[in-house]
Amino acid sequence: MVFLKTIGDKGNFLVQFNALSGPTFKGRVKEYSKFVTLKLDDLPFLTFPMIQDLDDISLAKLNKVSNTGIGSYLLDRRESKRQY
Repeated sequence: MVFLKTIGDKGNFLVQFNALSGPTFKGRVKEYSKFVTLKLDDLPFLTFPMIQDLDDISLAKLNKVSNTGIGSYLLDRRESKRQY
């Protein structure tokens, strides 16, 4: 979803998208995919003075933000750690 916002907003997305050539779009996807965008702002219960370790965030709090990129990432990370 964040990548799509780099193309345009809801008012001009279709025009901007149609203006991109195939190679230009492919290049933008390739460049954007080098990075992972995780926004700490998607964790409203998190404040920097209180944070010690991302693993200390309760599962109940993470489940409330599981629809965000960082919430999903932290849940997947926790599951991966639990498996090993």
